[in-house]
Amino acid sequence: MGFVYILKNPSFGDEWVKIGQTNQNDVEIRVNQLNQSEATPFAFRIFATYEVDEPLKVEREIHGLFDKIHYELRARETVNGRKRVREFFHVSPENAFDIFKHIAALRGDTNKLKLYAPNAEEREDEDEAENLSIRRTRARNTTFEMIGIEKNTELSFLSDDSCICRTLDNKNKVEYENEQFTITNLALKIGREKFGWTGSNVNGFEYFTFNGETLWNRRKRMECEISGNSDEEDV
Repeated sequence: MGFVYILKNPSFGDEWVKIGQTNQNDVEIRVNQLNQSEATPFAFRIFATYEVDEPLKVEREIHGLFDKIHYELRARETVNGRKRVREFFHVSPENAFDIFKHIAALRGDTNKLKLYAPNAEEREDEDEAENLSIRRTRARNTTFEMIGIEKNTELSFLSDDSCICRTLDNKNKVEYENEQFTITNLALKIGREKFGWTGSNVNGFEYFTFNGETLWNRRKRMECEISGNSDEEDV
């Protein structure tokens, strides 16, 4: 028994994840080993895990699936004449987790998936990395209006499609099981009740999806599209 995991690192933003495996009974041991290196400015953190009987086999299947989706998703390089294929993939953690969900559904063990919330220190690292990046100028808080989500729109929780809420305004209020929450407070409620989260430093827009896309990815995509249009106009 072991785990296949998705790791985030603020050094890479939301553009890259590490997908690896361990036969140790605690993924934190593996993460601590990785974080002993000083090769990256910030530490790795666990985004999600998938507990399986044959972690190496499942990891290879997942890596192979990404290779089939697009060969260039995986980090490859040539160093001193030798080719290296890495465990890093050019995909958001949310999209990587979506692949995990599909695989777990086919294997019939979605209950073995676990989504992690960042602790205070990890969230601070992510905020610091984002503030340092010259490519990220998101001064405004995310709102439903900003990303084109109308009132009465149904949103699904990232790791449990049965958890559906409905937007109540153009900012961040939703209704779930006849109660009102901000989207972040609802993410915390579901995460704590269903997945044992203990942290409180989450961005609710990262954990709810619309049309299969997280609201956070939707914001980034829309900003890139606007930026691209602006560049074309300046030419």
